[in-house]
Parts: sequence; C-alpha cells; structure tokens
Amino acid sequence: MARIRQAVLADAAAMAAVHVASWESTYTGVLPASYLAERTVAVRYAFWRDRLAEADPAICIFVACGEDGAVCGFASGGNGELYSLYLLEEAQGMGLGRALVATVLAELRGAERVIVWVLGVNPARGFYERLGGRLVAEKQTMMGGERFMEVAYDLGPC
Repeated sequence: MARIRQAVLADAAAMAAVHVASWESTYTGVLPASYLAERTVAVRYAFWRDRLAEADPAICIFVACGEDGAVCGFASGGNGELYSLYLLEEAQGMGLGRALVATVLAELRGAERVIVWVLGVNPARGFYERLGGRLVAEKQTMMGGERFMEVAYDLGPC
C-alpha cells in the first residue's frame, strides 16, 4: 500500500529523479528542449537537498512512497501556496496526488486560502479543477526564451 510521509534529507536524490522524470513526461514537446535539458537530476538534487537541510518551519514537504517503499511523488507548500506537486507518470491516477495535496493543505491549516501556480500548457491542470480549484489569476513567464502563460488556482481555505 502506498503511503505519504514527511520528506527527510535522505529523500533528496529520489525527489530529484521524480522531479526530472515528471517534467520530461509532462513537457517534452511542449517546452523548449534546451530548457528541459537544464533541469538535470544533479541540479534538482542540490535544490531539494538544500530545502530539506534548512528545515524551514514555514515550508512543508511530503513524499509519496509506493508499495516497495520507493519515492514516487512529492509535494511542498507554505505561506498560503502549494509550491510543487510531482508524481512519476506510472504513479498517476492512483489517488496519490490528491493525498499529497490533502496532506499539504492539512499542514497549512489556518491559511485564508491556498494558491497553486500551474503552467497553462500543463495537461494535468484539470487535476486542480477537479479538486475544486478556482482559476483566479494569470501571468506570463519566460522559459527557454519563450513566453508561457501561468495560471493560478485558489484551492480554498485550509
């Protein structure tokens, strides 16, 4: 049975691998190849290692582990925002995304509302709509020298 738990420093490498694999499966052919190539496991490992090592009490980070105990997804949040949600493609559609979001929202309880920013071209953005998220904002962002739209969903109060 899959489970959700708080991330620890030893999870940084697995989180990096999930992060890169998720970006590749979601955005290959959508975002510039050069931009995706810069998102290496080494870069993501350094990022997650630093986040987990600093243990900022305002930020929560959780991992989803499959039946074999291996990390297959993660989510992070803080300050009224769901910062990240990434799952391996083979771990999608099993309720882990919902469980991760629910866990982060529970940790952020008391927030007036929680926002998540998603690339408009992300085919999984409907996930946030199915969670009841309301589209509340849009902004342009540059990625790999190209403009993309980001959209914000209000996931409601915690």
